[in-house]
Amino acid sequence: MPERVTLAGVIRRDPSIPMASLTVARDDQLDSIYRESHALWGSGLLIEDYLGLWRELTDTEWARRHAGMYVWCDEAGTVLSSVKLYRPELRVGDRVCRATVIGALFTPSALRGCGHASRLVEAALAHARERGDPLALLFSDIGTDFYVRLGFRALPAEEQWGVLPTDPRPPAGWSLRPKVASDLAAMSRAHLDLATSRPLAMIRDTHHWTFLDIRSSRFFERLNDRRLTYRQQVVLCGREFAGYLITVEGRGEWNVRELGAVEGSPETMATILRLGARQAQAAGLRGFYGWLPPGVADHLPDWGIRRRRRRRAVPMVRELDEGLDLSGLATADAAYLAFQDQF
Repeated sequence: MPERVTLAGVIRRDPSIPMASLTVARDDQLDSIYRESHALWGSGLLIEDYLGLWRELTDTEWARRHAGMYVWCDEAGTVLSSVKLYRPELRVGDRVCRATVIGALFTPSALRGCGHASRLVEAALAHARERGDPLALLFSDIGTDFYVRLGFRALPAEEQWGVLPTDPRPPAGWSLRPKVASDLAAMSRAHLDLATSRPLAMIRDTHHWTFLDIRSSRFFERLNDRRLTYRQQVVLCGREFAGYLITVEGRGEWNVRELGAVEGSPETMATILRLGARQAQAAGLRGFYGWLPPGVADHLPDWGIRRRRRRRAVPMVRELDEGLDLSGLATADAAYLAFQDQF
């Protein structure tokens, strides 16, 4: 039986509105939701490739344990709105916990403007409290006003961009090579080294890393756009692992999705970027864009990096546990949530 949370009386505006409930989506509901939302989130994939990607992701070990599509249905079973709920592990100060992450909030076009999405979010948060999750997180592409009304607040977050220097000047003895499966443990440790130094950060186990790997690599395989190259690379200093770099090259831009270094060193990550920049320039790219970890840009003074408050994928949080202290998240470098962390 699917998990079911019924919130009688919470969503009623008058006696003529039937009671609604939050329920795990059935396969037929999933198919309908994905088909209707394809135009919004398909990112260039054909509809069958879009459906295939989500079926593959749903079948991963991490998704089976920590992710699901939920629907907000009326008494007749009509889907009023839907949402993906994830439960990654987060570090919040000295506390490590599961948190509820809200993604892909969607209302069918014919039912918009009736408050269904707001009620769904409140039902999902009530469900999160029942599970003991102390925090809810999301990444908003629609501005912040809607979610502020639901009790969320935006975290300061920056994006950086610029033009790659003529000579990135990476030091001798450093090299890049494609990531292989056996590199995952070292990459995980490098990511954790950076995460443990921030007041708020995502923590990834092996299953979570595999989920992210499939999500990105299979997307680009299905997109099959020869103008874009997706790379996951490991960085070596001599023969020793020094860090990793995840990028997308093409359409005139070098997009840095994520990078990590042993002990979370910003200086090492700057060296990694110089290595990657030389590779990007060899592909004819000059423009740069990314969400760099705190302190990295300070070690690249010759890059002329510009920065601004992020306009898309704005991270927002809502405390669900009154004992949770988020007072240390007031600056742009307080939270480390990489591009790959988005849901």
